[in-house]
Amino acid sequence: NLMALALLVVGSRVSFRLAADFVNRKSPTGRPVLVYGAGDGGTFVIRQLQNKPDFSYYPVGIVDDDAARQRCRILGVPVLGGLADLPAILVNLRPEGIIVSTAKITTQRLGELERLCHESGTKLLRFHFEIEQVSPRGPGPLPELGTPAVDVTSRPRRG
Repeated sequence: NLMALALLVVGSRVSFRLAADFVNRKSPTGRPVLVYGAGDGGTFVIRQLQNKPDFSYYPVGIVDDDAARQRCRILGVPVLGGLADLPAILVNLRPEGIIVSTAKITTQRLGELERLCHESGTKLLRFHFEIEQVSPRGPGPLPELGTPAVDVTSRPRRG
């Protein structure tokens, strides 16, 4: 009985995941790009490209040198190989660009990417995530971690 229950639980989770992937899979619009980096940054870039058609790019593959990530899929996008595989990937897929999703890339590796993109006529793009300050100054410094937050909107009652 326990084995049957475990099988049903696992089966239901898999079926929900497959259904969600099927529903989320839209026909791609925009220009095909590769994403360089399969970590958190790459996952973030892919999610943004898939959910926001105004970016006008869609990911067709991921390039990452970590052997453990190769031949996997991230949000439905395949990890195709590493930097050494990139010339063949560029010939086969002919993407319009490569989006570098990681800040951890070395200058040497970025130079190699630039060279390969130049030789193949592929754009090299870099995704930046930044938080912009909207107001010139808030009501005061942010509390340190572990200190209770102070409600700056309440004012003491006069009375």
